[in-house]
Amino acid sequence: MGVAGVKDPPSTATAPTRVARSARTELTLTPGGADPDGRGPGTICHEYINDPPLESAVSALTVRPAQEQDREQVFAISATVWEGQDYIPLVWSGWMEESPEAGFTIAAEMDGQVVAVQHTALQPGAVAWMEGIRVHPDFRGQGIAHRLLADGIRESARMGARTVRLSTASVNQASRRVASGAGLRLVARFEVYSADPAASQGPGTRAISASFEHLERVGSLASGGTLLVADGWTAVELPTQASPGDFPIWLGAGDPVEAVALARPSPARPRLNLVHLAGTRDGIRDLGTQLRHEAHRRGLQRVTASLQLDGATKATLLDIGFQQQDDWDMLVFEGDVGSAMASLTG
Repeated sequence: MGVAGVKDPPSTATAPTRVARSARTELTLTPGGADPDGRGPGTICHEYINDPPLESAVSALTVRPAQEQDREQVFAISATVWEGQDYIPLVWSGWMEESPEAGFTIAAEMDGQVVAVQHTALQPGAVAWMEGIRVHPDFRGQGIAHRLLADGIRESARMGARTVRLSTASVNQASRRVASGAGLRLVARFEVYSADPAASQGPGTRAISASFEHLERVGSLASGGTLLVADGWTAVELPTQASPGDFPIWLGAGDPVEAVALARPSPARPRLNLVHLAGTRDGIRDLGTQLRHEAHRRGLQRVTASLQLDGATKATLLDIGFQQQDDWDMLVFEGDVGSAMASLTG
């Protein structure tokens, strides 16, 4: 999401205490017109109404809509994760400009200081994708991530979401506990691969029409079934949450097609995101080579992919110059919105 900047509470921590809240306890988003606080259309305001208090060691936390003027403080938090290579500075402007129907960003504040942030993308199919949970190093291990997740899920439910999903790295044990604490279950594990651009082309490959029928042809997608794919740190379900046109690069190998690759340039970094790869060994060899050439042709710095591969496909990918991230995999968690709220507020 990843859920970063979350750590285990110290062993000397006291037992969680109930947070005192006013009688008004529900996060409300006004889709148009001026909201009760006069902040204009499409803003979020707290109207907390009769929600049960959350268990937390935090006693003075205000959760509110994130604002453009939070940029400097949010970026300072972001700089403490992923060795300063976090993606939030690259997407912040988009988060601030998106419509309420597309998603929302919330910030946690203590004594006027932003201590945490979280974004929720409202995906097709009534899915709330929780991402970008970041907590200031001085305030980790105090239940803030749980609080943000709960408020984000609550608002998503109000907007009509029925399912909640998030991703994190397999080595991030604290973030995995945040997901488990919300009653979310692990639904997918993606291995992470990358390769440098290359000038050589893959023989026998060509652009093909954007159609999910090609995935059925190579056995990736059963007729009437679904396929979860990873696009960067986000996951979407095909065909229910995306159209073929969402992926501008469709490559096929063989005639008739015996292997298929879906890819698109990353919206945030100079990379080509390989979203799905399947088919025969020879076809995958050609497609992988052609994808490296495509990155070279577009002037991109890397080809990156989070994939679920069998042993033979993995060996082929490694043989043509891809490298696997050995330290961690990308995990996707999922749960029912109602059950998640019950787990977080019970």
